[in-house]
Amino acid sequence: MLMGVLSVREDREIKDTLEIYKIASGLEVNKDKSQIYYFNTPPIMGWNINRILEFAEVSLPSKYLRAPLLEGKAT
Repeated sequence: MLMGVLSVREDREIKDTLEIYKIASGLEVNKDKSQIYYFNTPPIMGWNINRILEFAEVSLPSKYLRAPLLEGKAT
């Protein structure tokens, strides 16, 4: 799970880092299994970031490693 500031520049840095990881390890991120979650994001910004990272955009509620991901405070 990667988290970052919402910016095209940061997302390019994430993509570059994943490319370096691929070269160093020989392993590649499976884009079919990778997802992006946005919180308080303008639609145009999300579109630009999706274009850069090429991951599926999903919304909450969802699951990560079978654990539920929910929006709001933990109780």
